[in-house]
Amino acid sequence: MSLTCTVSNIQFDYAFNRAVETAKKSISKEDVTNFTNGIPNQTVLIFKTICCLPDEELNTRVIAEWYYKLFGVAISTTSTVRNMKKLAEYGLLDVADNPHGKSHKYTWIKLTQSGRKLQKLFMGSASDWKDKPRTIVERTIKASMAGRGTWE
Repeated sequence: MSLTCTVSNIQFDYAFNRAVETAKKSISKEDVTNFTNGIPNQTVLIFKTICCLPDEELNTRVIAEWYYKLFGVAISTTSTVRNMKKLAEYGLLDVADNPHGKSHKYTWIKLTQSGRKLQKLFMGSASDWKDKPRTIVERTIKASMAGRGTWE
């Protein structure tokens, strides 16, 4: 992975964590805020999968299939839905229940404005992340690769 890709990925993970921390301040449901010291990897990978798919293709089956294709591990429908519900609680997704009665699947999944902003960052097209944060991350990575701390 190139330094540019690495920096972009770290910037995305940082922004995703900040978005979740901000969202958790207004969420009282304990099952959504259980992981206050970190976000489960599956939730991040579900969101990254959604960011890679066209809007009209978003449903739980397609997301689970592409999750497997992108990351090499299978994810159950239950886990997919649980993580999507968390992303919806964080304000990154809008979801609508399947009108045909299958409560474990969604027919309509859409990124919110906050989700769209993170998608642009993930895809490398967010100009608001290209200045100071990028410089700081690049300097930190280069220092760690050289075996010295950023305090030097």
